[in-house]
Amino acid sequence: MPDRKKRPLDFPAGADGFGGKIEVHSAFVSAAGMEVAALAEGDSTKRPNTSPQPNTIISNATKQPEPHYRLSKSQGNTTTPGSPDFLSVNYLKALFLLAAAFPALASEIPEEIQSLPASPGAALAAADKVVTYKSVDGLDLEMFLYFPEKTSSPTLHPGILFMHGGGWTAGSPSAHAHHCIHLARHGMVAATIRYRLIPDPSRTQTRWHAAATPADCLADAKSAMRFFRANADEYAMDPQKIAAGGGSAGGHLAAALATIEGYDDPNDDPAISCKPQALVLLYPAINLGDGWKNGARLCREAGIEPEAFSPGRLVDETTPPTLIAVGGDDPVYPPAISAAFLESMKSAGRFAEIYTYPGRNHSLFPLRKDNLHFQSFLIVTRLFLQNQGWIEKRPVPPLPAVEFIRTSSEDG
Repeated sequence: MPDRKKRPLDFPAGADGFGGKIEVHSAFVSAAGMEVAALAEGDSTKRPNTSPQPNTIISNATKQPEPHYRLSKSQGNTTTPGSPDFLSVNYLKALFLLAAAFPALASEIPEEIQSLPASPGAALAAADKVVTYKSVDGLDLEMFLYFPEKTSSPTLHPGILFMHGGGWTAGSPSAHAHHCIHLARHGMVAATIRYRLIPDPSRTQTRWHAAATPADCLADAKSAMRFFRANADEYAMDPQKIAAGGGSAGGHLAAALATIEGYDDPNDDPAISCKPQALVLLYPAINLGDGWKNGARLCREAGIEPEAFSPGRLVDETTPPTLIAVGGDDPVYPPAISAAFLESMKSAGRFAEIYTYPGRNHSLFPLRKDNLHFQSFLIVTRLFLQNQGWIEKRPVPPLPAVEFIRTSSEDG
């Protein structure tokens, strides 16, 4: 095992979400072959002679004698120059290393994030358009839309539809308003929705608490996706390139669109597909048996078998490419679920990558643009969508100096 040294980096007070100082691991090789670990340690002649730490890309490591670079597992997980992954993954690695080596880079909020509205509420209020995608139980369920800048190009834009978390019993579409603005600036039509919530005696009840069971929540999500796709022409959006995203219970709904059949609103047009072509998920509750116990309870009370309502157990050859960000100490999406999901995706020949942030719990980060984990998620989301060919490849800002572990279904 290598000596995983840590070095403190000073940040403006609160920039890491906890206080004025965090620690990051020294790191090693960039895509261009630069060795910045020694620079980060203050010794340009230093050449550590250790093996890579298994399952991490942020550790001291030796330069490999062959032309490949370790990504995560210690056996078989390599990317050769010229392969599709090489530049993007190693460029991502290089950005982190530069941030670790030069604290001044990491301490500044990237301009594209700094320019976002000050709060989730302000970001929701900045929506370009608000429409009703469905009227049910006396409620007009809203979709908040964000459009990219108009251009003279006739090219259709990809889309992404977000569903908020909150255990199906709480939450607001503002949770993903920052994400929508950020992705709209990079050429996507982005939307975040309100859906019916299940009443919970422990929470303040609102008029939105009109769902009888989790099935109603999923029916609303399916209605929203069908509405979004049906209006693709009006939104200058490619109906065959629409992603779904969400956090926690919203991540469940997003993944369920791709994996769970049925639970359709009888007023929907079944000829319009509700299936997304990519998934962008934050700490998703995709396993109701081994992970999200309260979700399993709500399903059983409604006569729904939790295993059949668990997207992570329903992976097949149609499951779309998936990005997941999760905390390493998340009880709802623990490491065992990550491993099982990646194995299922690998067996089905599908692509998934997971960014695990050690020491973080279920919520992972506050929705603040000065939070380093939030910044990291915005940047890796861009990289994922760029690598899928959905948005234009542009230089990305330096990754914030926070520790993460990247694993993927392509690991050996």
